[in-house]
Amino acid sequence: MKRLVLLVLVVFVSCGATAQEQMRRNYMEIVVLDEDGYTMFVGSGVFLNKNTAVSVAHLFPGESESVSLDIELDLAYIRLPEKKKGIRVRWGEANVGDTVLVFGNGYGLNGVLTSHIVSKKTDEYVFIYPAVLMGTSGAGVYNTEGQLVGIVKAIWKNDVPGDRASLGIYIPAKVVKEFIREKRKENKTPPNPQK
Repeated sequence: MKRLVLLVLVVFVSCGATAQEQMRRNYMEIVVLDEDGYTMFVGSGVFLNKNTAVSVAHLFPGESESVSLDIELDLAYIRLPEKKKGIRVRWGEANVGDTVLVFGNGYGLNGVLTSHIVSKKTDEYVFIYPAVLMGTSGAGVYNTEGQLVGIVKAIWKNDVPGDRASLGIYIPAKVVKEFIREKRKENKTPPNPQK
């Protein structure tokens, strides 16, 4: 079945600079439709600046003119059809034991804010407890100052019978920033040679 992607650009623009207002300004909803126009699932994304955004690759059916994917990292770089005002990501980091906040489409509810604790960090992933909600793949993970510390990737579930524990997994900011740098380099067109 062919999948189409519709980016529903939900932007909450505010003059304030509180952590929650920063998260709202960077929030984007991604809706994946089937070929008949019915919603297959809903995910989340993060505005980077006036005309680009980032999310996870597994939400998208494939590369296109407006979406560049890195399947191995599970990241998607999105070029938006029109510029938006008042959007600028502030980058940060979180350490084990820190509280982080996820702002996304939990259970398809637009703009749900949840709180988590960083449980483990590796070079490629950060694990948080409790697990993130379904529908927040691609959502921004923020520290308590409203700085973007990563992008939600998945939920890790324990396979041990009788133990229902699970963790959220996010891709840390340093990996996301390097991915964005590479995609911006790829998308730059060389200047016209002077005659």
